[in-house]
Amino acid sequence: MFTLKDRVAIVTGASQGIGRETALALARAGAKVAVAARNEGKHAALATEISAAGGEALAVRMNVADAEPITPGDEVREPLVRQVCLPALWHESVHEMTDNAVVILLGAGLGKILSGLLRQTDSAVRCLNVEEAANLHSTMGRVAQARAEAPER
Repeated sequence: MFTLKDRVAIVTGASQGIGRETALALARAGAKVAVAARNEGKHAALATEISAAGGEALAVRMNVADAEPITPGDEVREPLVRQVCLPALWHESVHEMTDNAVVILLGAGLGKILSGLLRQTDSAVRCLNVEEAANLHSTMGRVAQARAEAPER
């Protein structure tokens, strides 16, 4: 298997499903993984699992549709309305990642939506899609190839 030693991976939607499996695979390949999701308990448990297996992980509670952290109780109502009514902070999120030398993004279960949005925002960043957990291994091979082909930033 290829190595991602000394690389950082940010996995959104990492609390379950394809996002969780992607975070585990990236950690096994040696990447330091930021597991990001709205569900604080699940992604914190995943970060603990990765660390217990000898990897490095950080749980980050986030919602890419709203820059504010999610809070409990009545405080959620107004941010939820903003999330539903306002556009996602897509461009800001991509620019933040590219400013930090991200050159490859994995889209989990999103079809071609992420790659289409990415082409509009920064065509130098490569997007690879993972449709289901079963094809994660082949996608990780494509990550290694894309990483080798990616321009230095």
